[in-house]
Amino acid sequence: MIKTKTEEKTIENTFSHFEEMLEQFDKHMPYDGDYNLSILKGHLLVQERLWGILKRRLPNHDVLANSTKPIEFYTLMLFAQALVQHEDAEINNAAWIWKAVTGLNSLRNKIAHNLEYSGLLDKMQDVSSLVPEQLSNDQDIVQKFYYACAQMCTALTSLEVPIDWTEVEIEIEK
Repeated sequence: MIKTKTEEKTIENTFSHFEEMLEQFDKHMPYDGDYNLSILKGHLLVQERLWGILKRRLPNHDVLANSTKPIEFYTLMLFAQALVQHEDAEINNAAWIWKAVTGLNSLRNKIAHNLEYSGLLDKMQDVSSLVPEQLSNDQDIVQKFYYACAQMCTALTSLEVPIDWTEVEIEIEK
């Protein structure tokens, strides 16, 4: 069993932070309807979570946020990925996240830079298949995509606060 010395405080703060993320997600992410809108909103919500990692892990994140030249999504993802230790991602069951976020960004770029994009539903399905939990095949692709984006936002939120390994106690059960 792994637990922190300050477990109660950490859990309380984490629940509050997840509630805020879920409220934002529910407010902005369409559950059905236009494919393009779902992709764009999902991308923006994931981008917010990437910024969350930078804001909580990088002491001078304002330098990046206030830059006169906006940071592109892919660069933002690379910064976030560089700040998250592999152990943090594994402990949070989020080792899959970077591949899923890259797939989402690729999909968003396809619709943003092409008037018509054939294979949109297949690509949405591909992105949805990159997350660990998936809805059954009888669900609409937008609902599957919604669920995949929710998992991405949840995983990224779990990675915002670094694990303080000096506070971790590992108990080995015999």
